[in-house]
Amino acid sequence: MIRSDFNHGGTVYIPKRLVEENADYYAEAELEPFDINYLKTTLGLEDEDAKEEFDSFGFTEPMMCLEVCHYEIVEPATLEWFEAFTHEQTARYHNVRYEDCHEYSRWCDG
Repeated sequence: MIRSDFNHGGTVYIPKRLVEENADYYAEAELEPFDINYLKTTLGLEDEDAKEEFDSFGFTEPMMCLEVCHYEIVEPATLEWFEAFTHEQTARYHNVRYEDCHEYSRWCDG
């Protein structure tokens, strides 16, 4: 059984070209364009602050992103924690390829 831990998670970044090159694989992923509007919406930033935050990433190509949370595998009989998902398992769970994720991706903050 899988239990979500919404107190821990992060943002995963994937180059848009890889998403487009692997459109069939990413068809079920809930990716959004990572841009200034995304930062304004998710962080509540004003234009200037959102631009500054966006520029701080230093991405050299258009990116897509996805918010993920931490997942735990629990024993069904006791509902006790057994094991945490690896980053690779979290990626698969969200229909993204781990090897496509940018090194700035955050998997389990909080």
